[in-house]
Formats: sequence, structure tokens, C-alpha cells
Amino acid sequence: MDEKEKQLERSRKYKIGVKDGGHVTMPTEFAQRWPDITDEDFLDPVNYRYPCPNAEQTAVAARYWAQEDNQRQYSPDERKIIEQRLENFKKKFQIGEYKTANKRYIIALDFSEEPKEIQILPYGWVNSRKGNFLVDEQAMKEIINNFNSRANDMVIDYEHQTLEGTEAPAAGWIKELIDKGKEGLWAKVEWTRRAREYLKNKEYRYLSPVVIQRLSDKRIFDIHSAALTNTPAIDGMAPIVNKNDVMEEDKMDLKELKKKLGLAEDATEEDIIKAVEILANSNKYLKVFKDETLKAMELNADAKIEDIRAKVISLKNPSGYVSIQEFNQLKEKLQKKETAELVEMALKQGKVTPAQKEWAEKYAEKDPDGFKVFVEKAPVVVPLNKITDSKDSDKPIIDDTQMLVNKMLGISDDEFKKAYGGDK
Repeated sequence: MDEKEKQLERSRKYKIGVKDGGHVTMPTEFAQRWPDITDEDFLDPVNYRYPCPNAEQTAVAARYWAQEDNQRQYSPDERKIIEQRLENFKKKFQIGEYKTANKRYIIALDFSEEPKEIQILPYGWVNSRKGNFLVDEQAMKEIINNFNSRANDMVIDYEHQTLEGTEAPAAGWIKELIDKGKEGLWAKVEWTRRAREYLKNKEYRYLSPVVIQRLSDKRIFDIHSAALTNTPAIDGMAPIVNKNDVMEEDKMDLKELKKKLGLAEDATEEDIIKAVEILANSNKYLKVFKDETLKAMELNADAKIEDIRAKVISLKNPSGYVSIQEFNQLKEKLQKKETAELVEMALKQGKVTPAQKEWAEKYAEKDPDGFKVFVEKAPVVVPLNKITDSKDSDKPIIDDTQMLVNKMLGISDDEFKKAYGGDK
């Protein structure tokens, strides 16, 4: 089944028609940005429009879908289907009217005996004044892999003193991280005696992990440390801190983002969103240009940059390429060779005398086809038995008539040859 047939099959499945400008196959950029994305993660999975792989992108898709020009491409029934899919995504990611109270994951450590395991992070999207971040299966896997790659245990300090570079005594040590699926990320902790006393007396009640976020997909990919605190920076969640230079990825603050978007330093969040939307729209036209260019170059839609570069180089310098100068030199040599062969043929056929050789060469060089017709139609002017080899063509030919003239004048053959360009 080819890709077009697969698109028609999706159309029958989702009850949405194939649209002009729609994607027959899923764009490579989507698969690269969201490796786990499937057909089900689109408002329009037939044309691969409006991807909704997470809460943030669902909000973007909702803004685009709200535009009248975009909705106009769909029939009333199709719009109902897409609207229902959007509602399902909003409910799935708890956004819009489906937003619920923020899950608390700064855990109250109120216990009479030491807990064997404590929760470090919940599962799903967590809201923050500094931005939302995601803790899913991929995030927990990366966190655990990074934790296991280090030989040292992870510290639990007091009031995040480890981040300050000051004296930072440990309250405990995280010995192991555990992925509990929908229950989130948990840890096995070995507490110090002093920390046990604090907790027992309720002098410290909250655990605040310091997490490291990857801005490209909003996922948490590592934990720097955790702390006992009574005044967490954000109620209900730990502060997002990017202090670990070794593990930090994709760091870009708003000032840098505004600069890259060509915005003033005092640009608002709405200005940033608008600039991003304009950029996204321009990318649509760029994609059409890219697709048409790749098609003209006979390359696949998923061609890599090295494939495109190789194609361009091959077009600039194809196999067997020669310069204009070399071509002209070769052409001249071929013309001279053809001229010589034509004249040689005429001499051998007796159609041209040796005395006419220079004239014949000029004629054949100027008009090869005309010379061929001349040779074909011209009578034999030199008896075939008197034609000499081309190597001797410059020597005078003594035919019966010349021999008779020489005899009457008393000139020997040797004297004749010597006088008229023969042997010297």
C-alpha cells in the first residue's frame, strides 16, 4: 500500500477528507520533535495537522484551529469531529476548563517512624509560576539513568544550601530512585540522625527536589538534589533550578528568546506568542518551497541535509564534466580529424588530385556534409591504378600523359620528380 492509499484509509477511519496542502505522510520534523507521536495525537490525523502530543502543543493547536481560515477548509461534520478531538486532548492534559487544582508533590514529612520510601515527583504535567513541566515515562527513565550513571548518592540537604556553595550538611542520602508509573518517581532515603530528630519534632516538614528541565520539550531529565525546607519557593511544587552545568541542556532565557525573535527587551508574553505564531505560519510556506525543491531535485521528502548538498554538488559538477575551454579544444581536434579522414577518403577514391588537397581540406573543414556530397557525385579524376599511398600524396604522379610529355622534351622521370617536389 503506497502513502496516498494510506492517507485515504485514514480518511475513512477518522471521517475527515483529504485537504489541499495536507500532509500525505507525517512530517519528519514532528517525529524528530516528539519521537512517540502517533496518528492519534493530531486533531486532523488524515492530513497530519494540529499535533497535540502534550499540553503545551495542544494549546498551540487550539489557537490555530480557532482561526476562521483554518476551519473554513472543513465541512460542518468534520469540524464537529475535530472539536470533539480537541476536547478529548484538553481533558487528557487537564487544560482550559478541565484544569484541576495543582497536585502537591512537596511532601509533608510527618511521621513517627522513618519512611522506607518517599515520593520525589508526581506523574504528569505540573503547573508552576515559572512554567509547566512534564514528568512522564520518558522523563523518569532519563532521570533514573542519569542517577544510576553517577557513583555518588544524591544529597538531601537543608534549605538548598548545596546550591549556594556554602556549608551544606546532609540531612539524608537518596540511595535509589524508583519508577512507580502513574504514582510518580519515588526514592529510597537514608536519613541522618540529626534529620530524624528534626522530622520527629516537626521542625522540618517538607521535601523540595531541585529538578533540571529540558526547555525543548518541557521534560524533567535530571534531579540535582533535594532539600528539607519549611518555605518552598512555590506552593505545591519545587523550584526549577538549572545550576548543574554538566547536565544542563537547551538553556535559553526569555531575554535570549526575544533577541532571536527580533523583539524588544520589554516585549510581553503576548508579543512572544504572536511572533512564534508568525514564524510557524512562515514555516508552512517554507515547507511548501522545500517540498517542491526536493521534488524538482528528485529527492525524497525526508532527505537529509547531506543528501541535498551532494545533489547540488552533482548538478554543479556532473560526472564527465569538462570546462568550456577543454570542450572547445576537443571539438577542434575532432573536426580536424574528421576533415583529414574525408580528404583521405576522397584521395583514395580518385575524386581529388594531390594538387587539390589544400582546397579539399578547406572545403571539408567548412562544410563536411557538402564535401561528402561532392565526393559522392564527383567523377574519378585520378586513375585508381595511379593513386599513391597518402604518405606519398605530396609527390608528383607520372601518368601516361606526363610520361609522353617528358619523353618529347627529353626529361627523365628522376629529373621531373626532382623539379616538381619529388626526391631531393
